[in-house]
Amino acid sequence: MYRQILVADEDQKYQQILWRNNSSENIRTYKLKTVTYGLASASFLATRCIKQIALDDKDNPKLSRVLQEDIYMDDLLSGADTPNNAISICKDIAHVLSTRGFHLRKWNSNSTEFLAQFSEHSSHDARVEFSKDSNESSKVLGLFWNSSNDTFGFQPSLELTPPLTKRQDWLRFQKAFNAINYLTVPRWVILTADNIVELHGFADASSLAYAAAIYCRQKHNGKIKVQLLVSKTKVAPVKQVSIPRLELTSEIIEVLPTKHWRHVPSKENPADIASRGIDPKCLPDCKLWWQGPPWLRLETSSWPKAESSCDEASDEIASQGSSISSSHINTHLPFRKPKPLKKTIIRWVQGFYFQEEIRSIKKQISLPPKSPLRSLHPFIDEHGLVRVGGRLQNSQLPFNSKHPIILPSQHSISELLIKEQHIAHLHAGPTLLAHVLRQSH
Repeated sequence: MYRQILVADEDQKYQQILWRNNSSENIRTYKLKTVTYGLASASFLATRCIKQIALDDKDNPKLSRVLQEDIYMDDLLSGADTPNNAISICKDIAHVLSTRGFHLRKWNSNSTEFLAQFSEHSSHDARVEFSKDSNESSKVLGLFWNSSNDTFGFQPSLELTPPLTKRQDWLRFQKAFNAINYLTVPRWVILTADNIVELHGFADASSLAYAAAIYCRQKHNGKIKVQLLVSKTKVAPVKQVSIPRLELTSEIIEVLPTKHWRHVPSKENPADIASRGIDPKCLPDCKLWWQGPPWLRLETSSWPKAESSCDEASDEIASQGSSISSSHINTHLPFRKPKPLKKTIIRWVQGFYFQEEIRSIKKQISLPPKSPLRSLHPFIDEHGLVRVGGRLQNSQLPFNSKHPIILPSQHSISELLIKEQHIAHLHAGPTLLAHVLRQSH
């Protein structure tokens, strides 16, 4: 595909290579006139050319849409409601692309009528090839597609590569995944265009992972069919969820009406399978995963009803919230009070967290080997506060800067002190805030 695209004359000078067959020949300079593999812009240029072809053929809306939406690099993945429509689209696309130098070489379809009919009318381009073996799986965007039964499959590669430790455990692990080779996923979901289609999502989380699964529920002529549409599993995050993400979650819950949220027991929740895992050999026959809970295939009147007291609870929360908001809660330390009070609080906290260190300092003996203050060379000042020692005692810095007060990192007094300084310095950033705090603590 790349070699069919000419680069502008003024840009070809940037694609020069030096070459000679042997050391006795003079070095010759070659200029590449087409898009070259390996360049960062190569994929964009190829995609942009296809888009330009679609823009040039705007008079044919269907063809233009396929060229803009159904082509990924040099692969065309499209379809139609009937074989005749598919044949018509393929003929038009093959003709339009061939006039621009792009020749479609291989075709595959889940319709034998399409393959037979299209091959009979393919004399305009002898280089077009067709898939002969209907049982052969074609690789489509990383998935293996079996055109004979129109399903997606998996072919995991878990070959044993020596040397490995715990060889027997690895072999058992590898054998368990052999069942995935027999796993197939239907590609076609919607039965007919006049179906009543509903989407139902299930979510679940465990200490290891969290997952979501969305099912397509179709109703046609009194029959109900439920099929897995898409699912996603992610490993549970190690870090704490950030405030913006929590706010986004609350916005989603606020936008969607309460009646759209329902509780599902774990044994009826298919997302529970994804979040907690399942034996691979049990997955192909797991109806809960592929078709959802049994009641989803019944009329809505037969669905289990969960009693909810959301209205009463919301009123109660609102009444309590008004009384709480009227109370003034001071989250800052009273450090603007007389300094002796501040020193008394800090001295009490230090005495609780640094008992062993204070005892060692008073006895003038070495600190315990595992003490976190050992490298700080602490001492006790005239007010009974534990401060940092070290070689700065002879510097010209202020006393608090040379010997800052030591505070425990996990205590609330440290958090409140950080909050107070953060507000006092107009919501300073972490670097400035750390500098300010280290002037005295």
